[in-house]
Amino acid sequence: MPLLLKISLRNCSLQGPIPNWSNMPSIAYIDMSLNQLNGLIPAGDLSENITTIDLSYNNLNGTIPASFSRLPYLQKLSLANNSLSGSVPSTIWQNRTLNESERLSLDFQNNMFSNISGSLALPLNVTIRLHGNPICLSGNFVQFCGSQDEGFSDILNKTDAGECISSCPPSYELAPPSPDSLCFCAVPLLVGYRLKSPGFSDFRPYINIFEKHLSDGMELHIYQLKIDSAEWQEGPRLRMYLKIFPVYVNHTTFKFNESEVTRIRSLFSGWNIPFEEVFGPVELLNFTLLYPYRDEFSSSSSGISKGALAGIVLGAIAGSVTLSAFVALFILKMHMKKLHTASKRRPSSRISIRIDGVKDFTYGEMAHATNNFANSSVVGQGGYGKVYKGILADGTEVAIKRAQVGSLQGEKEFLTEIELLSRLHHRNLVHLLGYCDEGGEQMLIYEFVSNGTLRDHLSGKFKLPLSFAMRVADFGLSRLAPVPELEGGMPSYVSTVVKGTPGYLDPEYFLTHKLTDKRMHPISHGKNIVREVNIAYRSSVIFSVIDEEMGSYPSECVEKFIDLALKCCQDETDSRPSMAEVVRELENIWLMTPESDTKISESKVTDPRKDITPPSSSTSLKHPYVSQDISSSDLVSGVIPTVTPR
Repeated sequence: MPLLLKISLRNCSLQGPIPNWSNMPSIAYIDMSLNQLNGLIPAGDLSENITTIDLSYNNLNGTIPASFSRLPYLQKLSLANNSLSGSVPSTIWQNRTLNESERLSLDFQNNMFSNISGSLALPLNVTIRLHGNPICLSGNFVQFCGSQDEGFSDILNKTDAGECISSCPPSYELAPPSPDSLCFCAVPLLVGYRLKSPGFSDFRPYINIFEKHLSDGMELHIYQLKIDSAEWQEGPRLRMYLKIFPVYVNHTTFKFNESEVTRIRSLFSGWNIPFEEVFGPVELLNFTLLYPYRDEFSSSSSGISKGALAGIVLGAIAGSVTLSAFVALFILKMHMKKLHTASKRRPSSRISIRIDGVKDFTYGEMAHATNNFANSSVVGQGGYGKVYKGILADGTEVAIKRAQVGSLQGEKEFLTEIELLSRLHHRNLVHLLGYCDEGGEQMLIYEFVSNGTLRDHLSGKFKLPLSFAMRVADFGLSRLAPVPELEGGMPSYVSTVVKGTPGYLDPEYFLTHKLTDKRMHPISHGKNIVREVNIAYRSSVIFSVIDEEMGSYPSECVEKFIDLALKCCQDETDSRPSMAEVVRELENIWLMTPESDTKISESKVTDPRKDITPPSSSTSLKHPYVSQDISSSDLVSGVIPTVTPR
């Protein structure tokens, strides 16, 4: 990180050792205080640009690295409240050459230092604190063991050049000396300013640089700027109060003109004054105007005449009335347009879905195909709505499933259902040909199946020839994916409204309205076969319930199959496997079946246990809920596969 200038990770709950910082050649400021860092302080050489190192309030041990004695611009080194030991090297301050404005602050309080190696003579501008160390038990270091804390306070005190004027009028102050005059009164602009993250701990060496940059940024002379005071705040941040004076011109200029005040204020408020990176980001706290600036700006802002003000008010009222009339006419026009174009296609449906093999029909085409939805065209009715027989323009017979008012879905759900249905292809599934989403209608168009429903044949209306192929229509496929909860997790179910024809619904879904991948289990609730199989399973006579017509079969496959079926009949959702787990287990059972047993024997067996094939020792039994034989399974990836008939 060759361009990194400052590390400020104060109070971030960091743990572990401090990383090596020798690969940061430009670093000038390191603050990692108030953490839980431990281990040794890195011994590698630091950048010579370092001004501040604060590692206080951690769990560091070991000694002070020798590299800390080779920092020519160091202003502050704080290692307080750690577990450091050994001696404090005096070379830290002996190797520093400090001018009158520079300061070096060393804080080693509350450690386990026992000595100071080298000279005890401190320059006047070096401060060291050792309170709370074993070294303070000796009387030789009393001057370094005071418990007082100087804090961040550092108020600047500048003296004016001479006292040529005893006093100035109210709001006027003695301006800093200029090349043209050493003594005159003027009205300053007062600015509250703050450096939010400076790259130093002692401002005094940087005062002249800061004044130069700030005055150049305002296009003023440096003597027009006075830093009245500055103090360190928590962060650390440096707050200061600035006074900006006008230029002295032959006893005639004592204040800025209005345009100059506006220009300077816009520079501060727009953050248009450039600074060096060492000063960090800045913020404007206040821009105060004293008399006479305050009165001048107040009068200029309120200089509109009563006549002009009345004209503005009347114009605003007239404009509001005119605008309201236009808005009302526009709303009325749009409402009338909707009434006349109720059957116009919604553009979002046309754009939202493009599926090969699925046609987007118009409402007019559907009305023409069903003789305007005549009752004579109705071939069935369910919880979703009525089903009409229709004949398209090309003569194709279709079944049109028209949603009734209570079954209308949101557009996203409807398009989701179409997309899902278009992916399902099987010789025993009714094929989706198209849809209609227009004029407040939602219709699905299927191929027409002419031989009625299974219920019709079971009730004796028709006799079903053996040559007929069974066809299954869709049910319960359109459900939007769940959205994350407030905590960020995904819910295990989708809350829905119960739809569909009663009698085909999972009882638990009907009662809870919660849809999961464990609903619609094969056999449950009120079927005697579940009770009989359970009794046989618990009594270890499970093979007594197997039909003799099955012939020979491997016993381990039957046991696993019945175990899976009983798990699917559990009342609690968490006790039942998901559909993906069921499919994987069925595939595992199929793979366990010997090749010779895959075809059902035509011979009848009187005792179902007589010809049981014993478990093979070479058969590798797989975990019932982990698919080890199929990689990148569609059931795991979430992709809906195309079901191929066996």
